[in-house]
Amino acid sequence: MEQKISIRWKYLWPYLVFGGTIAAAVIINVRLTMDGFIETRHHARIINLAGRQRYLSQKNLTAFLTAVHKINPSLPDTGDLYHWKQMHKILQQGSVENDLFIMPSSATAAMHDMDSVCADLYEILHMPVSSVSDADVQTAIALQSVYLPAMDNGVYLFQQNAESTLWVIRKKQIWAAVMSGLVLMMEIIFLIIPYHRKLILAYRQLKHNKQTIEEQSEEIQQQMHSLSENHIELEKLNHAKELTLEGINAGVWHWNIITGEESWSPNFYRVLGYEVGEIPSNFDTFLNFLLHPDDKESVQTAVEKHLKYGDRYHVEIRMRNKDGSYRWYDAAGESDRDISGNATQMAGSIIDINDKILNHKKLEAANEAKSKILAILSHDLRSPLNGIKGMLELQSLGGLTQEEFIEYMGRLEEGIDFTIKTLDNILIWASSQMDEISVKPVDIKLSVALQEVEKFHQHFAVQKGVEVTYTAADSTVGHADPNHIFIILRNLVSNAIKFTPSGGKVTVTAHAHDGQVFIDVADNGVGMNADFVRKLMNQEERLSSYGTNGEKGTGLGINLVMDLLKRNGGKLRLESELGKGSTFTCIIPGGNTV
Repeated sequence: MEQKISIRWKYLWPYLVFGGTIAAAVIINVRLTMDGFIETRHHARIINLAGRQRYLSQKNLTAFLTAVHKINPSLPDTGDLYHWKQMHKILQQGSVENDLFIMPSSATAAMHDMDSVCADLYEILHMPVSSVSDADVQTAIALQSVYLPAMDNGVYLFQQNAESTLWVIRKKQIWAAVMSGLVLMMEIIFLIIPYHRKLILAYRQLKHNKQTIEEQSEEIQQQMHSLSENHIELEKLNHAKELTLEGINAGVWHWNIITGEESWSPNFYRVLGYEVGEIPSNFDTFLNFLLHPDDKESVQTAVEKHLKYGDRYHVEIRMRNKDGSYRWYDAAGESDRDISGNATQMAGSIIDINDKILNHKKLEAANEAKSKILAILSHDLRSPLNGIKGMLELQSLGGLTQEEFIEYMGRLEEGIDFTIKTLDNILIWASSQMDEISVKPVDIKLSVALQEVEKFHQHFAVQKGVEVTYTAADSTVGHADPNHIFIILRNLVSNAIKFTPSGGKVTVTAHAHDGQVFIDVADNGVGMNADFVRKLMNQEERLSSYGTNGEKGTGLGINLVMDLLKRNGGKLRLESELGKGSTFTCIIPGGNTV
């Protein structure tokens, strides 16, 4: 805008100066003309006033003479006499009321010279007719003969004064016109003509440039057509790129390190479930809002190493989606560097690999489950089965007496029970690890469920000498899968009996509170220290220990209990103290009481 104004002023200022000179000349000439008009009007009024003064003098004297000679009995009008005297005074001093300002001159001096004549003549003309003598009449005629030539001279002098004054104004007007013309001629010669020539040259140059532009226009049109075709191809490539990014569920980001500007591609937002522009596209949003807190340090370290040392930036991270959930993404990037090796800009992508990570974790879990099953089958089940096999072989070969065989039958039965329960746990646990287990929750009377568990463990408890009591009101109803509840309680009661010495007690109670059912399995057995409790409740670890009578365990029981409770909307709570026993509490949703 300022440049356009500067260009316009560059070419227009001579014409503005020329116009200003004309305006100034017009103003000066108008001013001088007005002065001339005012002076002309002023002097005309003075001359007119002097003429009227002369006329009133003749009129008053004629009226006086006719009255004296009885021709016209009326004396001069007192009003005319008064005006005649006042006009004489005005011609001497001027009058503010009549807007007459008379400067001292020879004309005003002549008026002063006639003061005595005017006064004497006024005195005679103002006398009553009866008191007028012939001498007075002769005196009035003599005074009039003096006054009238004096007034003629005064009018002449006023006329001369007016002409000289107006001539001065005319000369000023002539000089103003001459000087205006000279200035305008000089401006035309030294300003208008040279700049007009420049304008003509500029116009010719503009015309030439226009012709050149018109000649280049066709070439530009051809280039634009070519660019349009290239743009279409580029749009196709961009569309293909977007389809590719959408196909692999990826988003692209760019960071100008010099200016600090950052941008995300539309698919970057869509990958995270956001609309374009819904959240700020900057590193601060990525680091402190989207990134999982546990991955923040690794990302900062990777970016710093990439920018400082050029190490590859490639990390697997968790980012929060719009729905609040975290998903796994493969994040990678590369930077451009200047001749000094400093990074100037960086770009990269994020690719959704959540399904890949989850499948990988499932595969790892399946491999771990397989390893655990193989370990149990090869160690925990092999020993009791070998013992059963050896005992049967001795019996078939006659190596055992009848008494010895009956004595070992109890141990044989324990081994068979252990093997059956272990196989059941392994099958159910393996199914849960493979997500093949189904949950069919219904309302369960806990009194009935505890009766089934009591029947299952009655022989084992009696054989070990542990007292087990079951308490649950008929009104206590839970909502869960009945088979899962049986497996959960079977494992917990089995462990309680296992780690309670002979003569000890195990109590199983169930009660409802605030829409939930609490099932407590408490014993006064060996108990556990805090570190063992922490490890036992960690589903990532499998702990196995021997009971008070040397009973072997697989370490799957508690893991299976927690997994089944979780699937049924419940949880497990454990309180234990070394040497004083343990209390396992199962918490499940409450059912509808009948």
